[in-house]
Amino acid sequence: MSFLQSIKYYNDYKHFRKGEFIFRQGDPGDVMYALVEGEVEISINGSQISLVKPGEVLGEMALIDKKPRSATAIALSDCKVVVIDEQRFNFLIQQTPIFVTQIMKVMSDRIRSMDNG
Repeated sequence: MSFLQSIKYYNDYKHFRKGEFIFRQGDPGDVMYALVEGEVEISINGSQISLVKPGEVLGEMALIDKKPRSATAIALSDCKVVVIDEQRFNFLIQQTPIFVTQIMKVMSDRIRSMDNG
């Protein structure tokens, strides 16, 4: 099951306009986002480390470790996201155990891209 399938019944979307910051490096973070539409650039100290596309997540590290945002996310186009707080995150883990593997893969891919940068 894809991540988008696991959140398909959520309809409480948040919208970001092209050029708008979703979050900035150093901001407190207690939610992550599932990108439904649009593209988002993830950068650290001004260097792009990832391009997030529909069906992917962003902001997962701060939700998991409760530390300030390690990167900046900016909408490259108008975006629609589902906000996932800790309660929703835990529900998704319980209902869709493969979800944890998908999050771990995202984190692993981003760490590898920084190492290869």
